[in-house]
Amino acid sequence: MKGKEGDIRERNTTTRMKQPAKFMCYFPIIPGLKIVYMSPKIVEQMRWHDRDRVKDGKLRHPTDAIT
Repeated sequence: MKGKEGDIRERNTTTRMKQPAKFMCYFPIIPGLKIVYMSPKIVEQMRWHDRDRVKDGKLRHPTDAIT
């Protein structure tokens, strides 16, 4: 018959570490933005709100709001 100490040691050696539920990776933002802005087509699409949008005083986009 084992005592309490023997049971605790046996349980501690047989239990495994739990795996995390989620794993987050960190991706630096600066290299990603450099890659995005390398494409002239994407750059034009990202600048449309300043150059090509209709500026008639109606609220159509968040950039139309009064600041």
